[in-house]
Amino acid sequence: MFKKFVFLLLALNLVNVGFAQGFELELLSNWKREGLPIVRNQIYNDVWGWEDENGREYVIFGSLDSIYFVEITFPEEPILRDVKAGRSDTCIHRDFKTYKNYCYAVADEGSSSLQIFDMSYLPDSVHKVYDDKSQVGRAHNIFIEKDNLYIATNSHVQYGRIALSALDIGKNPEKPSAIQHLQGPIVNDERLFRSVHDVFVKDDLMYCSVGNEGMYLYEIDKEKKHFELVSTLTTYPSQGYNHSSWSTADGNLLVMADETHGTNLKLVDVSNPLEMEVLDEFGSRSELGTIPHNPFILGDKCFVAYYHEGLVVYDISDPNNVVMADSFDTYPYGADTLFDGYEGCWGAYPYFSSGTIVASDMMNGLFIF
Repeated sequence: MFKKFVFLLLALNLVNVGFAQGFELELLSNWKREGLPIVRNQIYNDVWGWEDENGREYVIFGSLDSIYFVEITFPEEPILRDVKAGRSDTCIHRDFKTYKNYCYAVADEGSSSLQIFDMSYLPDSVHKVYDDKSQVGRAHNIFIEKDNLYIATNSHVQYGRIALSALDIGKNPEKPSAIQHLQGPIVNDERLFRSVHDVFVKDDLMYCSVGNEGMYLYEIDKEKKHFELVSTLTTYPSQGYNHSSWSTADGNLLVMADETHGTNLKLVDVSNPLEMEVLDEFGSRSELGTIPHNPFILGDKCFVAYYHEGLVVYDISDPNNVVMADSFDTYPYGADTLFDGYEGCWGAYPYFSSGTIVASDMMNGLFIF
């Protein structure tokens, strides 16, 4: 049913994208659960991964009402190990990250909270150890770097809407403590942004995707518990709603996704944090209105959850010649029509040490490669 999607470069006139040789996605299995609630064309949302000290691999997978912990140690035979309910039962947006043996989970609808799950009991079960709104209410996205948990667009019970919060999870992973809150800078009595949509942190540099206002880069001063604005990227080619980004391991390149129909991905030179520069743009069938959602970089490959296009992998080893390595269409409907909705592949996780790669599709569940 799910066939590999082959892109015809010349016919579709893609932007600066050829095909890489020697890389191929192999579908091993597809996991989903029957009878789950549906809102518009959505059952599932984000996905993340975790492996224990014995090398057993698990996927953390969100639906509208719950969080699923699926073992994929044998990727051809995924096994559901536990299910935990979210605080709100119709959450379109969920997000997960892991720290040690803990999973941190947020959602961006209803009366949500920060939930923490202890996964050390797997494969038997998962234990919820924290479910509280005092530090984090509704939140759109989270990121963990070293011992800090970063919360993008935090609806705080005391302070109201906060563009970004940082919590310390190193002292006690089951009881986060607040470090610092960030609000957009004020220029001429006007706040430049009020929300951080997604955040990526590397080497004390915090890349904030702030939607229509572009990208804001902050330096994290952990001694003073302070965020210092370093530079901004507020005008660039094929600009849309700046959604999310991910950098290479050396921190020199950043792939940036604008969640706007018909926009391409951007490859950004961030080797000099004071002057971020877009080197090139690339994408899949943008002339049909397709939308990149979330990019993830491993080595010289960029794995993109690309909504209608499914999982698309690019080779970025040559910044001047980004090429498509392979793709798999998780949502093979209306392939040659103009796209005007938000359907298909939501998230991906390419970081399992075994080489297993997973992607989440909003209707078709979990894909394991």
